[in-house]
Amino acid sequence: TLRKAREHKKGEVQRAGVQARANALAAELGCTEPLETEAALAYCEKVVQEKGASNLTADPPSQPPAAELKKLEAIHDALRTDFALRRRMLLTRCDVTMQSFLWGDAAEGREQTIVDSVYAERASLSTEPPPYSVQDALATSKQRI
Repeated sequence: TLRKAREHKKGEVQRAGVQARANALAAELGCTEPLETEAALAYCEKVVQEKGASNLTADPPSQPPAAELKKLEAIHDALRTDFALRRRMLLTRCDVTMQSFLWGDAAEGREQTIVDSVYAERASLSTEPPPYSVQDALATSKQRI
C-alpha cells in the first residue's frame, strides 16, 4: 500500500504541474480565473482559433548571458533544496503531532479511524517543489510579474 500511495502521489504531482502550466498559458491569453486542465486547454485553443496564432506570438524574451543563467540555476537549485527540506520537516512534524494525538485518551478506541482519515490526506502531500524551472520564469511575460 505504501508503494501505491507513492505512485498516487507522483501522479498527483504530475497532474498538478500540467494543470498549473495549462492555467498559466490560459492566463497569458486573457483568462481571468483558474480552470480545470481540459477547460484551460480548450480556452487556449478557442483564443488561438479566434485571433490566429500569428497574432499571439511575441518576440521571445532575451536570454541572460551564460554566467547570469548559471547563477540563476544555482539559486533555483538552492531554493528547491531548501523547499524540499522544509516540506519534509513540516510533514515529519505533522506525523509526530498525529502520533501524540493517538496517545491521548480522546483517541482511545478510534485510532484506526483517525489514522485512516488523516493519513489519506497526508499521503497526497509531496515533498517535491512545484515543477517550474528557470526557463519557465524567464519565459513569463512582464504582465504576470
